[in-house]
Amino acid sequence: MPRSRGLWRRGFALAALLATLSAARADDGIPGTPAAEAVLTTPAPSSNVDLTPTGATRPQDVQDLEPTLPPEAAPPVTETATPSVTDRLPFVLDALIARASGLSALGAGDWRAARAALRSFYAQRALQPIWVEGSGLSAAGRSLLARLKRAGEDGLDLEPFALPEANLSESAPDRLAEIEANLSAAAAVYALEATGARIAPMSLSPQLGPKVEVVDPLHALTEIAAAADPGQRLRDFNPPQPGYRLLRDKLAEFAAPKTASIEPASPTLIRTRLEGTQLAHPALAKFASARSSSSDAEPAPRVAMTGESAAAQRVAIEANMEMWRWEPRDMGRDRIEINVPDYTLTLYKNDVEADHTRVIVGKPATPTPIFSNSVKYLLVNPIWRVPESIVKKEMLPKAGGDLSYLQRHGFNVKEIGGQVFVEQPPGEGNALGRLLFMFPNEYSVYLHDTPSRGLFAAAKRAFSHGCVRVEQPMRLAAEVMGGAPNGWSPEKIQGLLGPNERAVFLPEALPIHIEYFTEFVDEGGALREREDIYGLTERVAATLARLGQD
Repeated sequence: MPRSRGLWRRGFALAALLATLSAARADDGIPGTPAAEAVLTTPAPSSNVDLTPTGATRPQDVQDLEPTLPPEAAPPVTETATPSVTDRLPFVLDALIARASGLSALGAGDWRAARAALRSFYAQRALQPIWVEGSGLSAAGRSLLARLKRAGEDGLDLEPFALPEANLSESAPDRLAEIEANLSAAAAVYALEATGARIAPMSLSPQLGPKVEVVDPLHALTEIAAAADPGQRLRDFNPPQPGYRLLRDKLAEFAAPKTASIEPASPTLIRTRLEGTQLAHPALAKFASARSSSSDAEPAPRVAMTGESAAAQRVAIEANMEMWRWEPRDMGRDRIEINVPDYTLTLYKNDVEADHTRVIVGKPATPTPIFSNSVKYLLVNPIWRVPESIVKKEMLPKAGGDLSYLQRHGFNVKEIGGQVFVEQPPGEGNALGRLLFMFPNEYSVYLHDTPSRGLFAAAKRAFSHGCVRVEQPMRLAAEVMGGAPNGWSPEKIQGLLGPNERAVFLPEALPIHIEYFTEFVDEGGALREREDIYGLTERVAATLARLGQD
């Protein structure tokens, strides 16, 4: 355990003790600390806020069921009355919230949301506990605890939380209140981490544009508490996609005490602390050597995983599981997925693979951005409006600044206000080919045909300026237009070719997801590894390792 975590754990014990002493002073008529007095006070009876927990009996119902005692007959409240979990919960919760920022790898904004969620959650419940009862955990608490203790199955880290044993026997209100608050805080953190709160993609690269759908922690706590199986509901905050779940299953195999085998390609160079050990550098050196490709065209033979290489593989799997958290939870039953490190495109219809083809992606110096969008129309016989960066950095230097050189090679050139605009008209030699799949985006990258057909024969196909070139554009176009049932075929698309640019709109916008997975499970159940061509897997793994040490 990192030293910093040990320090805050001891700090928490002291904070909890101080909170308890503060509460005791309040019982004796001595004012407590301002923080303790300000947290989670129950509204007075005249408040308009209804804090009755769902399913609980409202005050009017109680009056109907129980005899009403005259005021003078009401039992006196003595200062020696035994405190309950409800009495102690505000103070214990306040101590936990005070140290909240040291509980996990969440950022400041997420912790502010988590702290507010904990207060609101228990205010809505009128401070009634849900995870503890009598002398231990409730059934709901045991379900929640079981999932929290298995957070590592999903690559999550709840080590900072002092989770109790499932069979605990405890009746002290302060201890039960501490367990109650700790379980709720751990559940909120689990839900946040499971939905992608640990890493903001844009913090790693401006080419990472996923809009991560991080759950609201109050919503998460409310749903978990209301579920018949709180532990299962908590787990469901992890990505639902089969690709994620298959990686999770493989992660479990690497955690088991046995060797595993993989179908390797080029090594993913993940230089990071592995599972809190010092194995990183020797493991990665052996791992890279064992998994290097024998050639660009042929994969290396299967290898048995040693303990060190298995540790490195586990890090890579967890990094890819984290990148799955960036994907939309609803990716669409009909969709296009492009896996950049695998150089492939897959079209799904009704969640079933309808087409699979090779693609060319951006060079490491001009990477293909990772994001989701929707294909809205096809541009047949496209005009290539050459980006200014390519004109300045490549075309003009190659032409020696001679604009007529570009014109002689079939480009239309205009100079307006000192800026050069270059277009390439439709035709067989057009850099975009004869077909462009349009999904307008901030990166100005698209999916398109290419006249350079021979490049698809290469095993490593990172050749473009960022756009994605597809090997079978006519076939793909016919499928995205609805295929044979809608009267579309590759031959019909071919018949649209000519000298003039034209737009053909899809029947419905089709989701497209440009992804980055160096680790994935193929249709045969084998774990596949691909070269980390942009270094993203390494950066995600290093970030998770650093967060785990903070």
